[in-house]
Amino acid sequence: MARFSGTEVTLQGEWSKRLPQSQSLGMCFDAEIGGATLFNARRTKRMIDFGLETGWSLFSRLRPLENLRVDVGGRLGIGGGLLYIASNGNNPVSARADADLSVVASAGWEIKIGKQRFLLSDTFRFPIAGLFFTPQYGESYYEIYLGNHSGLVHFGSPWNRVHLHNVVSVGLPVGRTVLEIGYGLDYLSVSANHLKTRILRDSFVLGVRF
Repeated sequence: MARFSGTEVTLQGEWSKRLPQSQSLGMCFDAEIGGATLFNARRTKRMIDFGLETGWSLFSRLRPLENLRVDVGGRLGIGGGLLYIASNGNNPVSARADADLSVVASAGWEIKIGKQRFLLSDTFRFPIAGLFFTPQYGESYYEIYLGNHSGLVHFGSPWNRVHLHNVVSVGLPVGRTVLEIGYGLDYLSVSANHLKTRILRDSFVLGVRF
């Protein structure tokens, strides 16, 4: 199994609002775009990765405590990207695409230290069903172009596609703006067509909420 590691930079944004039908219901649109440069252990091979993702969520907000809010709901997401591998003569550029339905949950807790307020938050996302694109092992895109379309699209479930996404952050309110710093963990494991892919991302998160 080839292992690559490197640095990725991602820009993410989201917009949420309460629904007029109920103050406990809300929806959220999110999108992100990112790129990475990866090397093998000996730094003799390089990969360049580019990806984007967007989604729409519907959630219900609970208030078990006055300073604690919990959001639980579902998310429809689509994503895609390109992976360039200079040493791969058969498919130097690999495409990926997926669509899924995920369970989403987040919690926010407001605390005070002296006169200063802090916002602690945790966001979790886990797909339970979807579709994803994976060519056959060793299949070139030229063969796909000629008409070999079997085994390209797969049904995704926790049995063959696991994708955990979690972000923990601390926010500092400054007027109506919240400055955030946090840690993100993103783990993806895909198995199809005798191909296994595992991606682990540890992220340092800087954010601004308006």
